[in-house]
Amino acid sequence: MEKLLDDISFDAPDMKNKEIKIDAKNVEKKLEDIIEDDDLSRYIL
Repeated sequence: MEKLLDDISFDAPDMKNKEIKIDAKNVEKKLEDIIEDDDLSRYIL
């Protein structure tokens, strides 16, 4: 979750009154490096 929300939490103070939608496509894009690395994905996912 931290990896997924890192950019959002950093930018949140400047994003007043904005809605953020996180869908499957965004999750896959953000976590693609971890998903592709079998060794890493075993321990993180």
